[in-house]
Amino acid sequence: MVARYQLKLHPYRFTSSHVKLLLLVTLALLPFVINNLVNIYQSQEKRLQLELNSSLELAQTVGVTFANYIACLWDYEYIVGLAIVQGNLDAADRSLILDEDQHMLYPLRHLTWLDGEAVEVVGAEEEQHYGLVVGPDPGPAEADAEAGAEAGAEAGAGAGFLLYVWQALIVEDKFHGVVVAEIDPDALEAALLPIHRTGAGSFGIVPIERLHFQLDPAERQAISDGETVLKHRLYTSDADTAWVAAIVPVSLPGWVAYASSPVNQVLREVRFDMLRQVLILILLIMLAYTVSSTYAFSILSRSSRLRQAAVAIAHGDFSTRTGLRGDDDLAAAGETIDYMAERIENMEMDRIRFLQVAAHELRNPMAALKALCALMKRRIDKGLSIIDLPDRIDNEINRLSYLLDGVLNAFSMHQNTAIKREPVNLVEVVQHALEPYLQKNADRFQVQLDNNVLHVLGDAARLEEVVSSIIDNALKYSYPDTPIRVILRPTTNEAVLTVHDEGIGIPEGELERIFEGFYRASNVANQKGPGGIGLSLFRCRDIINRHGGHIFAESDYSGTSLHVILPLYRPDWLFTCVPSGSVVRQKG
Repeated sequence: MVARYQLKLHPYRFTSSHVKLLLLVTLALLPFVINNLVNIYQSQEKRLQLELNSSLELAQTVGVTFANYIACLWDYEYIVGLAIVQGNLDAADRSLILDEDQHMLYPLRHLTWLDGEAVEVVGAEEEQHYGLVVGPDPGPAEADAEAGAEAGAEAGAGAGFLLYVWQALIVEDKFHGVVVAEIDPDALEAALLPIHRTGAGSFGIVPIERLHFQLDPAERQAISDGETVLKHRLYTSDADTAWVAAIVPVSLPGWVAYASSPVNQVLREVRFDMLRQVLILILLIMLAYTVSSTYAFSILSRSSRLRQAAVAIAHGDFSTRTGLRGDDDLAAAGETIDYMAERIENMEMDRIRFLQVAAHELRNPMAALKALCALMKRRIDKGLSIIDLPDRIDNEINRLSYLLDGVLNAFSMHQNTAIKREPVNLVEVVQHALEPYLQKNADRFQVQLDNNVLHVLGDAARLEEVVSSIIDNALKYSYPDTPIRVILRPTTNEAVLTVHDEGIGIPEGELERIFEGFYRASNVANQKGPGGIGLSLFRCRDIINRHGGHIFAESDYSGTSLHVILPLYRPDWLFTCVPSGSVVRQKG
């Protein structure tokens, strides 16, 4: 077999193809990067929107809870006031603001009864005998009933404030007095809404004029009209901090509930997540770039191997092999180039071997002819007889003609000459091929032919040539006076021709190679005597393959057997013979 050599690659170089491939990888990754950056930005906006929705829910909860508490407090004040009017309670009794367990009704600070002769209700709408006002926080020393009443007129003044919830007691159209509850708003929020707000987030209930956010007139008017205001970035009066805020009007006129969180705090966790996502994105990009670049460089490297192998083959180095193996297209191309290089190398070796064999074989008859011509000249000069020389010269000419015919046959085989396809009786073909051999060496042949007609579809002349070549080889390489057996027998769908000789045999490792062009077995290549150029069995295989059959050899210490197997022709079968050696059969 032909020795295989791996391709020696040139040192790796960074070429324009690598740059283009890197740009291609970058362009492929660019949409992924842009998409992730957009997602990171959108996640920030989504986080602000989620916080805004959360603030809206909290503000609505604060407003509803506050309104319900005030309504319940009005009912409680009415019950207390009615008990005082009926004499069931002392107005100065501290139990007015104690629950059943003697605890303060948190977050009430004071519950005060103002007799109807000392006060009057001013500004209340008809049929409205209760209200809610805002007043400054006077401190414990000034927290008496009169200060509480005056606080209603000064609502909105000062930094801290208290809520004064009052309920006028009117029984049978007679005004008896007012019950006033003093409430700390901060305590109210803590009592009614035990909600945990992280960081600097805040919520509360305030009169609209005390709202600490910077609102434009249109937004204030919208709140006054009962509309909710939602802002992603709302600034306080000091304008230092941006807030995510929801401002919701409550059922008490002039009051709003709000919930807010600093934007920086809301986005702090998002920005941390963004940083983490950016780092992960960078790592993913680096990983993807590394993997894709490695794969891309692998493709370029393998492509370079293909190119260098093609260049080496083009410059005559037929031993070059790419060594590429795998399931992808580049591996398939590499295997194809390797197969092509092997075929070219074999053809080149066949050509060299042919020239060597032809030169060797042609030199013998040429030398013999030259010697015979010299002998003829000497005999003529001496007046001796030359009557035996023409026959000897004719024999050498025939031998030379035989060798030249082999050369011509070698060229004709590469022309893929078509063969005839017609029914042929293989028994008659074998008999006709044996006739000249039986006339000369009848005692050496043991012939066993089937008595039936064995038809094959093919060319009778070519098949006879195959039989003659096989018998020639059997005679040439067998010992004198040893039998040569010729057996033709049918099987189910095939005819089998076997020619067995008791000769020198064929080395075991060369049983397949004897059918290669210009190949002669190692045990006969250098022996003296009749020779050839190693084309007879090569031509036999070509002819048999064209008939859809196959030929093979078996050899051991007892001699060599060549077997020819051909498909039988049946009238109910249609055969199509193709040069590759296969036969397409279609039932007719």
